[in-house]
Formats: sequence, C-alpha cells, structure tokens
Amino acid sequence: MPNQDSGVPSPAELAAAVGGLERSRDAVLACCTGLSGDAWAHVDSPNDSSNDGAGRWTVADILEHMLLFERRYTAGLEESLRQPPNPEWAAQTANKDAATAQAAVVRTPLVAPATMQPRGGIAPAELLAQWTAARAATIAMAVRPGQALKSHTHPHRILGTISAYQGLLFIAAHTDRHRLQIERCLAAATPRS
Repeated sequence: MPNQDSGVPSPAELAAAVGGLERSRDAVLACCTGLSGDAWAHVDSPNDSSNDGAGRWTVADILEHMLLFERRYTAGLEESLRQPPNPEWAAQTANKDAATAQAAVVRTPLVAPATMQPRGGIAPAELLAQWTAARAATIAMAVRPGQALKSHTHPHRILGTISAYQGLLFIAAHTDRHRLQIERCLAAATPRS
C-alpha cells in the first residue's frame, strides 16, 4: 500500500484515473471510428455557448483541439514530475479531485489558447490515429510504477494548483466534454458552409 504522505496514489486512485482515460478514449473511438468524410465537416449549433468553437468547429476541428490539448497537457504533467515534489501539495490540492472533473464542464464560454486552436490540414483518419497515440502516451505515463503523482503539482487556469494525478482526471473530463460536443455535431448533421 503506498504511503499517502509520499504522494503516490493508492491502487484504487490510480485505477480510477487510468480507467477514466481508457473509458473516455473508448467513447471517442466509438463516436469517430468509421465516420464518413461529410460527417467530419459537421458543426454543432452556433447557439451552444458552452464550448469553444460553437458553430465554427467541425468534428475534425474538435478532434484536432483534443489532440493538441492532450499532447501539451501531458507534456506539462511530465515536466511537473521532473520537478521536486511540492512540500505543500496536500494542502494545496485537498478536496480538488471531484472539482477537477467538474472544471471541464464549462458553464461560461472558454476560448482555447492559441496553441490549442485547430489549424486544419490533417486528414481525419490521421487525426484519430495521432490522438489515439497521444492518449496511449498519457496512459503509459500514468502507469509508470511508484510515481508521486499527487505531490507533483502544476498551475491550472481554473482550479489553481492541482496535482499530476488530478491533471489525469482533468484530461479524461476534458475528453468527455468534447466528445459530447462531437456527438452534438453529428446529431445536428449540419456541414460547415
């Protein structure tokens, strides 16, 4: 059993984080695998103010944003794990596990940073393959044995200081949020003009 003072997640905590990453990955793959060329061009309602890109981002754009986010956020978690543990981690990250998942549920519109805005130009099949590979890298990072994922922290633009463990929870929640946006695009079946 990991010593909670060490910042190593318990087996149940790690299973929850990895399970969320796998479940959200599988849901995106179920949603996007086998889409026709036209389906990748569908946009969601311009009245959906809960997501960046509402009325502008296609299914392919959303997946590209998810790819850019996954790579950048996982790289940030890797960087936090290379730094010394935060001696104040327990106090600074207390009671934020559930809030981390809720932070991905946007109640007011957020605009993705420029580095995470889709630029287009990647074929949908390639986007899906690259995103799947990025998720595999995130999961591989998460399951490396003995990591003090809880005592290594980083700043989050909504929650303040969160742990690398909580960052993994956020990645899964962010994926779910945008998978729902993709589902709305497909339900609307409105190709971008």
